[in-house]
Amino acid sequence: MDKTPLPAAGDVAVIGEWQDFQIDVIAGDLSTTEADILVAAICGQLTNAAQLGPGIAPLDRALRGALARLRSDGIFSGRWGETLFLSAPPPPINAAGVLMLGLGPTGPDLQFHLRRALRSAADHAAGFGAAHAAFGPANLDTGSPRFNDIATARSLLRGVLDICGLRPGKLQRWSFVAPPTEFEVTADKYRMALEGLTDH
Repeated sequence: MDKTPLPAAGDVAVIGEWQDFQIDVIAGDLSTTEADILVAAICGQLTNAAQLGPGIAPLDRALRGALARLRSDGIFSGRWGETLFLSAPPPPINAAGVLMLGLGPTGPDLQFHLRRALRSAADHAAGFGAAHAAFGPANLDTGSPRFNDIATARSLLRGVLDICGLRPGKLQRWSFVAPPTEFEVTADKYRMALEGLTDH
């Protein structure tokens, strides 16, 4: 029986560095992650407008249900690339703000839409003056494992790296947040995805 302890919340696996920019995976959830900006990925295909995936639920609880209300009231639909910034979130959230990011319904051109959405999120984070942005969940709440393969991770990375090229020196660190139970496999997936980018 494997008695290897699970990673602790806050553990970090560095995926790689590009110029002066670090990409890593953090164990935990967005509600307990320290960063300048938290990027909450919300998939728009969920049938219940107030429904949030399990990767976002802890952050919503910390925000006293604000994310679910914004969804159910139609203020935030979750369409591809949609953003909404919530400033000065209450404790225990340790960030200057939360950026809601719509990842739309899964379907054709998924990789293109993911890259463009992450580019938008990274651009917003850089524009807000954030040195460190944390994105979650690292494994998207799409309801389908096939949308969480290495190709998906590669598209997410491409979107972030696009902004590093366009706005060098702004963002210094981007973290993907995953539960401790998924930490190691998620780090391996993003590491392989990044290697696929740097090899070309």
